[in-house]
Amino acid sequence: MIICFACVALLICAGAGFFLMQKYNIQITSQDEAASLRSDVEPDLIKPPTEVQPPVTTSADNKEFNIGDLFNKANPAVATVITYDSGNNKFSQGSGFFINKDGHFITNYHVVKGAYSIVVQLKDKVELKVAYVLAENEAKDLIKLAVDIPGGSLEPGMWLEIDPESPDITDKIIVIGTPMGLGRTVSDGIISAIREIPDRGLVFQMTAPISRGSSGSPVIDMHGKVVGVAFLQIVNGQNLNFAIPGENIINLKTEQLLNIAAWSEKRNSEAHKNLENLRKAIVKHIKSDPSKEEIEKPVKPMPTSKALKL
Repeated sequence: MIICFACVALLICAGAGFFLMQKYNIQITSQDEAASLRSDVEPDLIKPPTEVQPPVTTSADNKEFNIGDLFNKANPAVATVITYDSGNNKFSQGSGFFINKDGHFITNYHVVKGAYSIVVQLKDKVELKVAYVLAENEAKDLIKLAVDIPGGSLEPGMWLEIDPESPDITDKIIVIGTPMGLGRTVSDGIISAIREIPDRGLVFQMTAPISRGSSGSPVIDMHGKVVGVAFLQIVNGQNLNFAIPGENIINLKTEQLLNIAAWSEKRNSEAHKNLENLRKAIVKHIKSDPSKEEIEKPVKPMPTSKALKL
């Protein structure tokens, strides 16, 4: 009896289900079939395109360093510049840095002006001799030197890359140099202004402190690239320090290879010639009676070392 009632109930449920499916057009499909049905029913429905994200750049060029890591990265490329006069007496001191594995070295023109020999002192106190002047720009206060490298090539990490783009105002920077003879000195700050100076062009004003002996120091951004070269501090101002844009390093052109002594002799000769031409022009201008011009006596050239001191 119970079995009969169960069968009747099952038949009633089945009939009710069939009735509802017919009335409301209910269909039972698999997931794949449902997707196929939707595609057939709505052929004009287009999904929005998936936005392609740019690849994540992991290049070291875009990596920002903290000050400690940046100093450790750049320190091996920076050196103290020591110059000597024609009598092999210590003449001046400054800072500079390597820009490639071949030992090409950048410093300020005024740091080496008048020198007859130059050495660069590395962080481990090893001194390397400068062989040649490769390129110069006195107006921009830059000079590129060729340093004698044992084995002919620097080890990786001993040179700095130049950024040809100008930094933005407020960009963070550090300076590594030899202020007052204190080697391996690091200071930090920001680019505080970009200024135009007559006969020199653009210069960067910065808050990173520099002192005498810092001339030629690299100004390095937080990516580890050189954006400038320190060259000037206004002593009477409040933290007014200036750098030459790194772009000017790239624009240096090699014209004639000269060793340091020959380069200085050439520059001294040009300076004496210019000075003599100026003297003649002044004498000619102030003489009122050309018929009474004195016969100019030849000027005996003085020793170069004495001329440099004067």
